[in-house]
Amino acid sequence: MRRKNWTWMSLVTLIVVALVVGCGGYGDDDDSGVDDDDDNTADDDDDDDGDDDDDNAYPAGPYGKELGSVMADFMLKDADGNEVRLSDYYGTAKAVLINQSAGWCTACRSEMGMLMGWYDSYKDQGLVVLQAIFEKGTAGVPADEAFVQSWEEEYSPAFPVLVDPDNLFLGYSPTFQGSESSPPKPLNLLLNDEMVIVYAQDGEVSESFSGQIENLLGQE
Repeated sequence: MRRKNWTWMSLVTLIVVALVVGCGGYGDDDDSGVDDDDDNTADDDDDDDGDDDDDNAYPAGPYGKELGSVMADFMLKDADGNEVRLSDYYGTAKAVLINQSAGWCTACRSEMGMLMGWYDSYKDQGLVVLQAIFEKGTAGVPADEAFVQSWEEEYSPAFPVLVDPDNLFLGYSPTFQGSESSPPKPLNLLLNDEMVIVYAQDGEVSESFSGQIENLLGQE
């Protein structure tokens, strides 16, 4: 009789253990479910970040160098070696004025006062000015960090002055015909908020150029 009771109790114990294991063992699967939900939330956040990146992405090509074309993104360095990209200003600038100058260029030096004045007057309305120096005081000698630093010390501009030893903007000149001779300097390019080239001029600009800037800033 005692042997039968032991057998019966063993059978009941086995059944209870089987039921517990079949139900998932004290909620371990529930914990895994919570972790899965957390993973999905992180994925959603990553997707949202991707959408934001797409919204702030630099305009797609095709790119060109003529009026009405989107300017391709570029990178130049300042006198301290800091990288400056055109795309750094996309989404915040309403107008971008790119000025290419040289140390030997008298007109480049004489218009510095206007450039600095326009920047001071319109920077709070969304104007960005980037100046690229491509040659030193002697024509044909590429600019370097030391020369750009001396230029900044002489004029103290509040906008970035960049080293352009490869003459990056040569092809953007409206009078450039693909010849070896350099077009008149300075070169001034005006871009809208979508980085489209809306104005280009070789040679020193006049005070009336400010009207072009105001048009882009919506001050007309």
